[in-house]
Amino acid sequence: MKKIFIVLMFIIFLISNHNYADCAYEINKAKKEIKKENYTSAKNILEKSLDSADDTNSLAEIYFLIAQCSETSDEANKYLKKILNLNKNTYIDKAKLELAKNYFCSSDYSKAKKYLNQILQNTISQGADFEDALYWSGQNCFALKDYNNCINYLKEYLETGDENTKIELALFNIGTSYFKLNDFSSALHHFQNLKNSKTNENFSSYLSYMIGLCHEKISQFDKAILSYKEVINQYPYSDERFLAESQLVNLAEKGIYSSSINMPEINTDFDKKYIVQLAAFLNNKQAEKSKAEFRQKGYNTFIYEKIVKGKNYFAVGLGPYKTKTEAQYIQNKLKKNSISSFIYKKQ
Repeated sequence: MKKIFIVLMFIIFLISNHNYADCAYEINKAKKEIKKENYTSAKNILEKSLDSADDTNSLAEIYFLIAQCSETSDEANKYLKKILNLNKNTYIDKAKLELAKNYFCSSDYSKAKKYLNQILQNTISQGADFEDALYWSGQNCFALKDYNNCINYLKEYLETGDENTKIELALFNIGTSYFKLNDFSSALHHFQNLKNSKTNENFSSYLSYMIGLCHEKISQFDKAILSYKEVINQYPYSDERFLAESQLVNLAEKGIYSSSINMPEINTDFDKKYIVQLAAFLNNKQAEKSKAEFRQKGYNTFIYEKIVKGKNYFAVGLGPYKTKTEAQYIQNKLKKNSISSFIYKKQ
C-alpha cells in the first residue's frame, strides 16, 4: 500500500511539473509574439494557457500579459483587476500602476490617484513600480492642478529616476507648477536647468518662451526680450513664435521695448526643411487634439498644413530640422517608444 502511495505521488509530481513547464513555455512564446507586436497571436496563446497555470504567480503573469495585448483600456483593466483579486502575487503593484496609467490617460484622475496612493503606501518594497508611481502621481497632481504635491512627487522621483523622457517632463512640470504658483524665480531656475541639460529634447521652443515670461514677471525685461527673440529666430514654425511676438508687442506698448515694428530677422532657420510627421487630419480640431495628446506624453509637437492630391491636411509634427539625419535620429527614438512616423520635406 505504501509503494502504491509513493508511485501515485510521483505521478502527480510529474504531471504538475509537466503542466508548469508547458505554462512557462507558452508564456515565453507569447512574450516573443508581443516583442514582434503580434498582439492577437500572443493573446490567443495566453488565453489557451490559462488552464495550465497551476500557481497564482503564473496566472497573474498571464493576466498581466493579456492586458498588454488588449485593444481597449476597459478590456485591459478587466484583466488587471483580476490580478488584484488573486492571492498574494508579485504582479499586484504592476497591475495597480497600469490601472493608474490607464485611468490617467482617460482623464479619470481620481481613480488614478486611488491606485497610485496604494502603491506609495507600500513603503516596504520601493522598487521600480514605486519609482514610477512617484512619477505618475506627480503628473496626476499636475492634471488636477495640485501643484504643490506635483512638485513634491516629481522632486522625489528625480532623486532616483533615470529615464530621460520622464526626467525631462518631470523638470518641465516642476517649473510650470512653480510658475502657476507665482514663484517665478523657482520656475526660472528649473526651466533654465532643463534647457541646459542633456535631457532637453522636446520642449526647446516652449522653454525659451517660458524663460522669457519668467524674466518678464520678475522685471528682468532685457533678458525677457532676448528670450522672446530667441524663440522667433530659432523656432519660426513653432506655436510659441507667435506668443513671443505678442509679448514683444505688449512690452512695446508699455514703452519697455521700442523695436517691435522691426521684429528680429528670421532667416537662418528657414532652411530647416525636415519635419517628423506623427499624424495628419482633414480638419484642424482633430489635429489639435492629437497635438495635445502627444504633448501630454512629452513631445513638443506643432501643427502645419500641407496639400496632398488637392486636399488640405492639418499635420502634427516635430521639428523642423536642418538635415534629414537629424530627423531620422528623432524618428528612430520615436520607433523605440512604438510611435510610427515619417519624414516630410517642406518645399
